[in-house]
Formats: sequence, structure tokens, C-alpha cells
Amino acid sequence: MVLLAFPETLSELVRERVRLLDVGCGRGDLRLVLEERGWRGEYVGLDVRRTGDIMGDAQMLPFRGESFDAVVFIESLEHVPDYYRALEEARRVLRGGGLLFVQTPRCDSWVATGIRDHLHVFHPVTLSRLLSRLGFAGCASATKGDYIAVWGFKARRTS
Repeated sequence: MVLLAFPETLSELVRERVRLLDVGCGRGDLRLVLEERGWRGEYVGLDVRRTGDIMGDAQMLPFRGESFDAVVFIESLEHVPDYYRALEEARRVLRGGGLLFVQTPRCDSWVATGIRDHLHVFHPVTLSRLLSRLGFAGCASATKGDYIAVWGFKARRTS
């Protein structure tokens, strides 16, 4: 089962979002968690292994621009070699006003540093700053036990 430390927060944030991309989805368990909480959108799971709906790389998402209402990284961004590129790609595939949600181990947690395939550690302040620099607005964060969540919204285009 997916390790979702912030189920209430994520469920509330995606409630009205129709199309969601789960990057690093594993078996796609997040879909079940969200559906149990009333979400009825279209779920697309992407993973580097043949476990998701689509096999692909977070650093080069195989989707057209502005094709999702939400992109989530649940315990996956810390595994991506070029996390900055992955976040740029997430921004590219998000529609204006779309949600980016990242859950990752807290930087000072044994979970962040004790697992060999974690390539990066994140602090909620610096990850929020990074999202802001990438053009996300309304950035916020939460901490719970060994985990942090950071989220923001892609700015809408103005004509």
C-alpha cells in the first residue's frame, strides 16, 4: 500500500481535479486511497518499472503540455537523479491553476538518509522556495513524523 502521510490534505487538494498524474506510482495504490475518500477523476500512474499505467521517466514525461490538473510525487522525487528537471516537467504538463504535490522524507529523518536509493533529501522551506522559483504560487508545506509535504499551484496564463 502507498505510504501517504497526508491523506486528508491531498484528498482535499485534489477533490475538484479531474485528471491526476502519479509520478513514481509503484502499483498505483494512490488511486484506491483517493477513490475511498470520494475522488472520481481520471488517474494516470507513471513509473520507471512496468508497474504503472505507463512506463516512463519523471525527467522526460511522455505527455503533451498542460494535460493534467494535478501531478503528485509520493515518496518518489528523492529517487529521481535530476529532481529539478522532474519538477520542470511536472510544471510543463500541468494546466494553469494545476496542483503540484510532493511528499518526501524529512531531511533530518533516518528515512531520508538511511535508505540507499534516496538520492536527495529535502527541507520544506527550500523545496517551497524551489517551487516558487519554478512559477508555482500559493506554496505551502506540512510536516508529520518523518515526512514533509509541499504543494503549490501553476500560475494561470493571462491573455
